[in-house]
Amino acid sequence: MLAFGRFFILAFVICSAAYVVLWLSLRARRRRLILEEWKANPDEMSLHAYLDAETTRWDRARHRTLIVLVYILPMCAVTAIIYLTNFH
Repeated sequence: MLAFGRFFILAFVICSAAYVVLWLSLRARRRRLILEEWKANPDEMSLHAYLDAETTRWDRARHRTLIVLVYILPMCAVTAIIYLTNFH
């Protein structure tokens, strides 16, 4: 049981590092796309206001998706594999 706990602590640290890297790279990519959209039609609002509005809207949706994909799915898969291997 101690090995199981150590594994999940290490997995959480690795998942957290993956989350941060994915978050920063996806945010930079999305910001680049938002800048291209604004350059195509700069009359709507100022660049700073447009970037704030679009990144805030996008960050909320991406945050939920990344948590599910980076933390929940891998932990559930590993837990199921460990359970099926050892206790079934």
